Amino acid sequence: MIPEKYEYSFTVKGRYASGMKTTMTGTLWDVDDYPQSAFKEAVRCCQEMTPDSPLIVDTETGGNVVLRKLVPKKKNMIKHGTPPYLECSSKGDKRFSAFYAQVNGQSIEKQYQAAKRFADGSAGLSWQMAKGKKCANQGEVTQIYESLWRQYIKENPELLPVLMAATGLSDMFGQPGHNCQATVLWKIRNEALNGQ
Repeated sequence: MIPEKYEYSFTVKGRYASGMKTTMTGTLWDVDDYPQSAFKEAVRCCQEMTPDSPLIVDTETGGNVVLRKLVPKKKNMIKHGTPPYLECSSKGDKRFSAFYAQVNGQSIEKQYQAAKRFADGSAGLSWQMAKGKKCANQGEVTQIYESLWRQYIKENPELLPVLMAATGLSDMFGQPGHNCQATVLWKIRNEALNGQ
């Protein structure tokens, strides 16, 4: 039996070799439903963020790593068109998931999240650190997100007929007001059907 995968938010408290303390937050995606798996992945993710000065985490004290399982709310699902819907996410056709679709040797999700700039001046964060956070250049990253999907479809032309044949597209993780792969792909689909 294949274990179900989940999404977790995490907060990790630690210190650098210099003694300076820090707290990191982010999101884990597609993690086995076992607290220990998510615990180790959260610590590893934070340590990778500071390779020149690895984060030291006291794993003996459970309070230094806080995990919260995120369960997708179906009421927030984004849908376009009419059923049956082609699910554009890691739980559906992975070719239309931003985590699996590759452009320039990296996933669309990774590049999109890295393009975010935040009010504190930080930028170029990993997708785990940037996902779900409000950025200061929303208009710019929206254009980047759509551009990456257009490039992906252009480089994989066999996928366009799949979109054109679909009566509807959905994204079970999509939320109103956020960039959504189903929304961008629906736009690309309709333009193709209209000969644009």
